[in-house]
Amino acid sequence: MKLGKSFSRINQILPEIESNKIIKLENGDVFIHSPGFEDRTLAFKSAIIAAEGVRGILCDFRPYNKNNKFNEVRESLIALGISVSNEDIIEYNRFGPNDFESRLHQRLIERSTQRVIIYQPCQNYKSCSF
Repeated sequence: MKLGKSFSRINQILPEIESNKIIKLENGDVFIHSPGFEDRTLAFKSAIIAAEGVRGILCDFRPYNKNNKFNEVRESLIALGISVSNEDIIEYNRFGPNDFESRLHQRLIERSTQRVIIYQPCQNYKSCSF
């Protein structure tokens, strides 16, 4: 598969991807998660240590799926000490994302974000790393 030009440009400005079994989140960090319906969507719970001042941003997928574990993910993040306000929930319609990118960018600016951690669970979530 050939990667497009835009991917290679993004790859040039982003830092190298780091893989970790446990991730320590610090004040100013933002943890981004797109909750799904599989068990792996909750695998982060045993892999995060969060300091005070960590924020979460959740992508709320559309169309709605009743099996989505969105509320459970939000509650788990809050239990870990990661703040997720209503303003930190960004709707994402997979069939018409429209201005999702700009809304996410604006939210990161409003949060004075120092570092972004994007959670993407892998197929074998029991041995998944960040």
